[in-house]
This record gives sequence, C-alpha cells and structure tokens, in this order.
Amino acid sequence: IWDVEQIRIKTEVTQNVGHSLVRNIGKLSVESRKLLTLAAVIGFSFEPKVVELIASNLELLESEYHEHLTNTVKGAIQDAVSGGLIHPDQTRAILATQLEMVQDGSTESLKGSFYEESIQVAIQEAKVEGLIGKAVSRSKCKFSHDLVHKSFYEDTALDIERHKLHLQIGRFLRKFYTARPEDELLFAAVDHMNKGSHFLDSDEERIELIKLNQKSSEKARARSALFSAAKFSSKAIDLLKFEFDWMNHYDLLLH
Repeated sequence: IWDVEQIRIKTEVTQNVGHSLVRNIGKLSVESRKLLTLAAVIGFSFEPKVVELIASNLELLESEYHEHLTNTVKGAIQDAVSGGLIHPDQTRAILATQLEMVQDGSTESLKGSFYEESIQVAIQEAKVEGLIGKAVSRSKCKFSHDLVHKSFYEDTALDIERHKLHLQIGRFLRKFYTARPEDELLFAAVDHMNKGSHFLDSDEERIELIKLNQKSSEKARARSALFSAAKFSSKAIDLLKFEFDWMNHYDLLLH
C-alpha cells in the first residue's frame, strides 16, 4: 500500500535540501561556475577530462587564462631580476616577447595545464559546498541534486545560448567519435547536435547529422532500445528538406 503522506513528506524534504544547496552556487568563483555550467550542459553526470577539453576548445576561460599567464610571466621575470639574471631595463622587452608567445599559440601545454587545474579547483569548491555528489566512477562525477544540476544549467555566469552550446559540444564529441568509435560516444554527440540543430551552419552539416541519426537509430535498435531508435529516426526525418533533398540526396529519403 502506498503511503501518500510519507511520499509527500520525503519529496518536500528532498526539494528543501535541493533549494538549500542551490544557494551555495553563489559561493563559488565565477570561473568555477562557468566550468560547472558547461558540465551541467553535458549532463547530470560528467567526466572532468571531457569538461576540461571542451572548455579549452571553446576558450571558455580565455580572459582568465591570459590574465593568469601574464601574471605568471611577470612573476618569473621579476624572480629573474631579483636573482640578478636579467637587468631591470630588459624586463619590458622580455615581457613583450613572452606575451607575443601567448598570442601566437606557443603556450598550448600551459593552456592545457591551466584548464586541467581550473576544473579540479571547480570540482573541489563544489564538493565543499555539497554541489557534487559521490563519484559515479574514478573518472566520472555527478551533481548532488536535480535542482543543483538545473540551476547550473541555467546559470548566467556562462553567457552562451544553451542550444548553441549543445551544438558546440556535439561537434567536439563527434570528432572524438571519429577517433574512438564507441556507441555511447556517438549517442552523446548526436543528442547534443540534435538539441542545437537550429544553429547548423550548412546543408553539408545537416546531411551529416541526418546520417549520424540514422546510424544511431540502427545501433539503438540493435540494442533493443526502441524508444531511442525512434527518437533518432524521427529527428533524421525532421532535418530533411524534402524539395532540396529529393533532387540532391534521394538515397536519404529512401532510407
């Protein structure tokens, strides 16, 4: 027998806990909020390494990165001056040279380290505030509550239209899939691209997404995941432009 009153009480308690945790989001640094918002767009659970790579690819913290790197370079030069290795009159020229390296992309390894450290700091800050739950696995984290996930997803700290962000994430994961053809990676890439499909740049990319949906549908059907298979097939049909594709991609309409 269902105890409706007990269910209502437990639901209210859970919701109250969620609302209490959401208030802690404001305690995080802006950089951490940006990264965790990206993580929330990826999903309720996420791999920090994936967040790091996508954030770096999208240059999500580019202004913070350049500020960090400039301060690092200035600190290193000052240490060299203090140690008698550089004459004070040379500092301006050396600083200009080092900052040019930042602009021409000669510091990619430093950039990777910056983003790796930033996502680890973000996760640690979030754990302290109870916003990140128990790890799903050694390489995967999850948010502590549905409301926390929802609030990060909607957080204005990251000023990017969410459907555009889904498309950018999907494109990035599609490149991963090309190098590492795993079904789960394909499903994730296509799902994100579908959410951002209104922002596709060209008919070429639209056709590619139709084919990826068809492929995803076939793989889902092979797993007896019929709902997912139908969802991918339906999206493939929605993406068709019948008058244009009838002449140029007749095989897609038949398929």
